[in-house]
Amino acid sequence: MIQWSLSPEAQATIDSRFFGFIWNSGILAACAATGGVLIGLPLAYLASRRPTLLNLSCLQAAYAGYVLPGPVAALAVLVLFTTLAPAVYGSVLILIVAYVIHFLPAGLQSLEPALQQMSPNLEEVARSLGLGMRDTWRRVTLPLVRNGFVVAWVLMFLQTMKELPATLLLRPVGFDTLAIRVWMEASEEYYQLAAPSALLIVLLSLPALALLVSKDWRAA
Repeated sequence: MIQWSLSPEAQATIDSRFFGFIWNSGILAACAATGGVLIGLPLAYLASRRPTLLNLSCLQAAYAGYVLPGPVAALAVLVLFTTLAPAVYGSVLILIVAYVIHFLPAGLQSLEPALQQMSPNLEEVARSLGLGMRDTWRRVTLPLVRNGFVVAWVLMFLQTMKELPATLLLRPVGFDTLAIRVWMEASEEYYQLAAPSALLIVLLSLPALALLVSKDWRAA
C-alpha cells in the first residue's frame, strides 16, 4: 500500500476532497463510538446493579444488532426513520444510528466486565459517607470503570472506520468515506488509486489500536 500510495497516479488523488474523506470517516467513527458508550454504559450498569427482567431484556436486545448483517441493520434503520421521522432522511444521523445499533454489542463486551469486576459495596460506602448519586458516579464509579470505557470506545471506533455496507446504503449523496473510496476504486481494479485511502484507514486505526493494546497489557 505504501508503494502504491507513492505512485504519481495515487499522489494526484490527494487533494482537498481526499482530506474531506478523512474528516468524514473520523467524525462518523467518533460520533458513533461516543454515542455507543453513552447508551451502553447505563444499559450495562442497570443490568449489573439492578438485574430486573426489564433491565436484562434491554441489555439482551442491545446485543441483537451484532448478529444482524450490516445491510439488514441499515435497511431496518432506513425503514424506521422514513416511517417515524422522514425529515432526517438522507442525513448522517441515520448513518450514526445504524453504526450504534450494529456495533453497540462490541462496546458492551468491555463495559459489562468492567462494571461486574467493581464491587457494589464501594458505591454503598460512598453513599454512606454522604455522597449523592452523581458524586458517587463521578468520584467512585467512573474512575474504576474508565479502562472499560476507553476500550469500548476504541473498539467501536475501529469497527466504524472500516464499515462499508451500511455506509453504502445510508450515506447522504456525495458523502464519501475512506472505506467508500477504497471500495469504489478497488471495484474498478484501480488499486493504486485505492491505496492512499486504505493506508489512511490503517494509519488512523493505529493510535486507537495502540491504546487498546496498552489497556489490555496493563489489565494483564
